[in-house]
Amino acid sequence: MARKQNLRGFDLVKESKFSEALPHFRIAVRLKPSDSAARINLANTLREKGHVEEAIQHYREALRVRADEPGAYVNLGLLLRQEGRYAEAVEELRRGRQRNPDSPEVAERLAWLLATVPQDGLRNGAEAVVLGEWARRQTGDKEPRVLLVLAAAYAEAQRFEDAVRTCERGRQIAEQKGDAAMRDSAAAMRRLFESGRAYRLPALVRKER
Repeated sequence: MARKQNLRGFDLVKESKFSEALPHFRIAVRLKPSDSAARINLANTLREKGHVEEAIQHYREALRVRADEPGAYVNLGLLLRQEGRYAEAVEELRRGRQRNPDSPEVAERLAWLLATVPQDGLRNGAEAVVLGEWARRQTGDKEPRVLLVLAAAYAEAQRFEDAVRTCERGRQIAEQKGDAAMRDSAAAMRRLFESGRAYRLPALVRKER
């Protein structure tokens, strides 16, 4: 029964019917609390509906049951970052990196935060460079987003020539792929790095739980 409810919810999500999918995922989790897939589906749907705190709770519970879910760590880190809870986001992505050492996406997202968070005590340019370079190798030097993350890491480490060069590489690949938004982001970041400045995420006010 839990599996049936989860599948029904998933079918509805594929049609972007998130409100209709929610009850099915809730039933699936209630019937089988240890089902990490159903719980992640519930968390993803809650995130889409803007129920941030409940989504965070279910991501954490799913990862407590099953840690080898890199996508859940990525989504959890993103939610926490959007809430201005940067320290928690870094902590969760570090945990995700430890438990999913072969995931370029987790490494890339952690590198991005370590390079760009507004709190001085959380940034670590050297570590961000190591993570970003590893993610670049794993993705074959073909992913613009990974290259922009690495460029931001170089800038945080005061390696601005490397930052500019890597950013331009990302811009070129984005243009080849027809990704105008990524291309424009790369161009803006390059101008920033050429001026000798690192990129910073906005200093959001931490929201109360």
